[in-house]
Amino acid sequence: MFKQILLLVLIAIFSCTLTYAQKKVKEKDVPQEVKDAFKKKYPRASDPEWRKAGDNEYDVDYESGNRVYISKFTADGKWLETETDVTIGSLPKAARDEWKKNAHKDWEILYVVKVEAADTTTKPKVYYQIAVKKSKEMKGVLIAADGKKSLTEDIKK
Repeated sequence: MFKQILLLVLIAIFSCTLTYAQKKVKEKDVPQEVKDAFKKKYPRASDPEWRKAGDNEYDVDYESGNRVYISKFTADGKWLETETDVTIGSLPKAARDEWKKNAHKDWEILYVVKVEAADTTTKPKVYYQIAVKKSKEMKGVLIAADGKKSLTEDIKK
């Protein structure tokens, strides 16, 4: 169990690091395998904006059904995850119940993101990232959709 939690923390930190290291790219510079995988998985997506995340990943921001999403793909077109903003009230009951027990529940909520992940060996298929702040301290709380897993990490500005 400790190894799973540690792995989740490392993945979350790695994801945050990549977010800051991304570089916008033109669609023509995105590998065709990535564009094809994106169009197949999200045929109703519109207005895609691409970023290169590290050496082997691409992120795409897009709209679908009046919502904004961010999806991540490897350079060979493998889907990794999709994120979208949500509210605390929209979390499944089990996740909301876990949040109510969290030590940071009274902190200011900066944002809540729903994450759907392809790799379920290191993290749940669906989980929520809740960024909170108190004074100058910021934390990220990750809660599985089923409420069974939860962890907190520091967020660096």
